[in-house]
Amino acid sequence: MGASMNPAIANALATKQRLDSDFGFFAATHLFYKHKVTLETTPFLMNTAQAMIHAECERQLAERGYVRIILPKSRQQGASTYSTARGYWKATRNRNTTVAVMAHLDDATHNLFAMVRQYHTLCPKWGRPNASSNAANSLDFGSLNSGYKLATARSKGTGRSANVQFFHGSEVAFWPSLKDNLAGIGQAVLSQGPGTEIILESTGNGRNEYYTLALNSIKGLTDYRVCFLPWYISPEYKAKPSATLDLSDEDWAYAETYGLSIEQMAWRSAKIFSDFDGDVTLFDQEYPASFSRAFARSPTGNPFIRPVVTEAAKRRGVVLGNMKPKGPIRMGVDPSAGSHSGDRFMLVTRDDLRVRQKIQLKLTTDDTMEAIGAILGAIEAMHPDERPDAIFVDRIGVGAGVCDTLGTVARSKNHRFRVIGVKGSEKASNSDRYFNKRSEMWGEMREWLTQGGALIADDELEADLTLPAFKYHGEQYQLEPKDRLVKRTGVSPDCGDALADTFYLPFAVLSTLGPDALRSGGSNSAGSTDSWKVL
Repeated sequence: MGASMNPAIANALATKQRLDSDFGFFAATHLFYKHKVTLETTPFLMNTAQAMIHAECERQLAERGYVRIILPKSRQQGASTYSTARGYWKATRNRNTTVAVMAHLDDATHNLFAMVRQYHTLCPKWGRPNASSNAANSLDFGSLNSGYKLATARSKGTGRSANVQFFHGSEVAFWPSLKDNLAGIGQAVLSQGPGTEIILESTGNGRNEYYTLALNSIKGLTDYRVCFLPWYISPEYKAKPSATLDLSDEDWAYAETYGLSIEQMAWRSAKIFSDFDGDVTLFDQEYPASFSRAFARSPTGNPFIRPVVTEAAKRRGVVLGNMKPKGPIRMGVDPSAGSHSGDRFMLVTRDDLRVRQKIQLKLTTDDTMEAIGAILGAIEAMHPDERPDAIFVDRIGVGAGVCDTLGTVARSKNHRFRVIGVKGSEKASNSDRYFNKRSEMWGEMREWLTQGGALIADDELEADLTLPAFKYHGEQYQLEPKDRLVKRTGVSPDCGDALADTFYLPFAVLSTLGPDALRSGGSNSAGSTDSWKVL
């Protein structure tokens, strides 16, 4: 039998192993900072927001072996503090690890780097590597061949020539040339490299490139995952209500939507009037309660459907719960332009009162029959009470084949649902009010939402609904054309369009069409008799 290990050595090895693998343990025992008020040396103990970020990092490492996080956040929650601390842990506990930090301004970059230096200075000497180089823009640990570097996102492709294992981007929404700098980061950090991490944190800055990246990540179109941090998770954001506190109906609705206490609403009210001169949208940008509110303030867009409308609809959805469908089920289908396009194949169902489901179809080819099979498979998987009575298919472009074939299949197999082709470019039924049919469908959807329609709790759907802008064309509402919207934002509102399709034809009109109309074509509310309308 071999000699047993000395207990002291065994304990030291176990401690080292835990320090190497457990950031929380390392932070509590080796990371210290000067308290802003007392100036006392204080151990790094994760707050609520930091614990959420940490949980997401560890979840991604466990699931796929690397980390890619988009972090829309509120002010003063410690996201930058956590990210710099995690980077320091990586650089000092691993060999051949380069950590890079990049912010939008020189001062911000140097402030973050000063935080790293403070960690290193206050870390117990026995628990930190010696710094072989301590320059203005780098901190190297020669014995580990690891180090910390900084840069400012001012030029295109910053960091392209580096070789980085951990990247922390701060206030990314304010970077110039975001796409070019992200391309540089992509060159520096090995794509899906084992153990590599990228954290891109920022407050909102309108619906710019960072918003596009975040929303496309929610849609599953990037390798990043979104971890949103609302302000109200921070327990310090509370205040004693004053005798003069006066909350409006909209304030009370806000409180109900997010489950806020009177103390939290008192803090919010004081912050809005003391720091933001009464500008609620600016408060929402700096201290967002939801993903949509974080990016609602934008000089480039006048949203046709405001976030306050979708939030109220989501609140009604919670109240309604899982109640059985009321009235006929409509399904909207927004086909993709192909399996390799940026569009997604989306299905959204609703009844008279609420959105029921949102489904994304994952197609491997561009074959129409695969799409038909996927739609029918999705319907078959639904509870019988949830299956559609009518399917509205956007037949512009690739949707024409899907619409025609689905109608043929539905008739041949005696499915209960009817298939209706949707053309957003045609004349609106109410042409005095709307520029075209697409504007009208979105307008009818907005009316439904403002008059009591309910949404499911889904960030992607809510973001899509608040994405399109509008303008007045004489006395008509004109929704922002989809191609112009995609060019402006880089995002296609596929979920919003699918839901809007269900407002193409009032069900009361559809229900008056007999079997002959299903075969030969029927009328819409404008009186058109095109044969593709109802199949």
